[in-house]
Amino acid sequence: MPFLKVIDITRPFFIQKLLLTVFIKSFKIRGSISLSKDIVSAVDNEGGTMFGLPFRLKQPTSMAGKIAEDVAKGDSIEDASGEIRDAVRYTAIFPEENFTDGYYKVKKSLEKKGYEEVRCKNFYEMYEAGDQCQKAVQCVYKDKSGYVFEFQFHTVDSAGAKEVNHPVYEEFRKATVPKEIKNKYFGNMRYIGTHVPVPRGVMGIKSHG
Repeated sequence: MPFLKVIDITRPFFIQKLLLTVFIKSFKIRGSISLSKDIVSAVDNEGGTMFGLPFRLKQPTSMAGKIAEDVAKGDSIEDASGEIRDAVRYTAIFPEENFTDGYYKVKKSLEKKGYEEVRCKNFYEMYEAGDQCQKAVQCVYKDKSGYVFEFQFHTVDSAGAKEVNHPVYEEFRKATVPKEIKNKYFGNMRYIGTHVPVPRGVMGIKSHG
């Protein structure tokens, strides 16, 4: 397993604890059926389309790798596990002309069902400031039980750009990649983003959390 390269496997019970933590988190996210129904219903009712729904669950090996990387930086396993907000990730696609209204209407629909938007990052705004390489609205929601999940809003163009950039992004996020190479990757991904139109009114979506 690749994540074993970034941790000290000689530490007593580390591997057992890591695998148990991942198992428990994986077991919890498998119970997201009712959650998915609420999300799909809200998006469908407002004219959007779900994208990548069969792949909404983060793979256990991916979670283990992320936890191990954070532990190598000094976090505890418990803290590193708690920081994973995208163990379940949903992606909705709206037409460019309806994107902003779609975001607000889905948000209102979910709030009526007891969901809370605890974080929102307007990547369109961040892209214009030079701090982001993709365009989207990325949110973290919490259901009534306190479970958190990621919810991304895209247009067809922004989703396509994300898919094109994905292999580069996977290299970009590696801690071992030199800074000058990271900067090159970042610039390349931002170039792809220049071809993604900005939906009307999207700059009014405020980042928070």
